[in-house]
Amino acid sequence: MDRHVDGNGLVQLVTFHLGRERYGVEVVRVREIVRMQSITAVPRSPKHVLGVTNLRGSLVSVMDLRMRLGLERIPYGPKTRILIVEAGVQPVGLVVDSVADVMRLPREAMGETSGLLSGSEARCVRSVAEIGDGSLLLELDLDDLLGGEQDEGQVSCVAETSDTASSIGQSGGAGRRAA
Repeated sequence: MDRHVDGNGLVQLVTFHLGRERYGVEVVRVREIVRMQSITAVPRSPKHVLGVTNLRGSLVSVMDLRMRLGLERIPYGPKTRILIVEAGVQPVGLVVDSVADVMRLPREAMGETSGLLSGSEARCVRSVAEIGDGSLLLELDLDDLLGGEQDEGQVSCVAETSDTASSIGQSGGAGRRAA
């Protein structure tokens, strides 16, 4: 998918933290940001897919972004948030450690990642930018992140989980908080 650039040639990213690292996704792909809430596990889902949550009457698949990127899992805290992002037909929730802000960066500041990263991060990171404090911001490619293959050879089943969620919702499944 092509990058969305505003009339001033700027890319707008919702930025968030996973540990000490800062990541971002295009603001046009983010529907909303919600606090961590009850998640119902879906059997036989990949480890990074936590399950589904009820968001104002609609079931949304939720994945732990740390686990999807192969990072160490940590307990959820008061700053943990779920980014609800556009992912084709149905939205998907991405659990992040905390949300930072919306940044506007010139398209030219978004550098290529070829040769910088390896493994699942290489496929999921669209660009890298140096931000004001000298740290790096990794822009995630949601299409690869949500639809790409896992290192273990598994195909991401976020879409399959959404289908399963629909059938659970129709049968009145109960929720529980993910640990």
